[in-house]
Amino acid sequence: MRKKDKGFSLIEIIIVLVISGIILAVAGMGIVKVTEGLVFTQKNASTALKAQVALTRLEIELHMIDNVTSGNNSTLVYVYNTGPHAGTHTLSYSANNILLDGDILVDNVNSFSLTYFDKYDNVTIQATWNTTTSRIIELNFSLTGTDGPPIPFKIRVVPRPIALPAA
Repeated sequence: MRKKDKGFSLIEIIIVLVISGIILAVAGMGIVKVTEGLVFTQKNASTALKAQVALTRLEIELHMIDNVTSGNNSTLVYVYNTGPHAGTHTLSYSANNILLDGDILVDNVNSFSLTYFDKYDNVTIQATWNTTTSRIIELNFSLTGTDGPPIPFKIRVVPRPIALPAA
């Protein structure tokens, strides 16, 4: 009777290597997908954070207005009468940037519009500021998202001294 050698044959080693390679390839693809998802989420979170900071700044800025000089769908000129920032200020849109007094507040903006309303729940849009009827400023813009469609943002602000008309 012949004694069997202890150890592995060449075919067994090749089969183990092939199976191990397949398992490692599948695991590697999974790790790549998880990493891509993480990067995608971080970039979109950064875009959303940038927009939220801008919306908060604009909400405070527009809420403190004492008077609106003029306003159309892309520019709003307003006045502060008191405080450290007293004077005339301009919010505008130019070359994919939202500008506040000529300084870039937000970049990579796909679209921007200002609309005006006389009541908060009114759906009738006023394209320009009317000193006798306009009481609410709505700001709409969208930022470039990561590998996808633009992300829209919107805020409505009632400037503090401009009272809402009775319903």
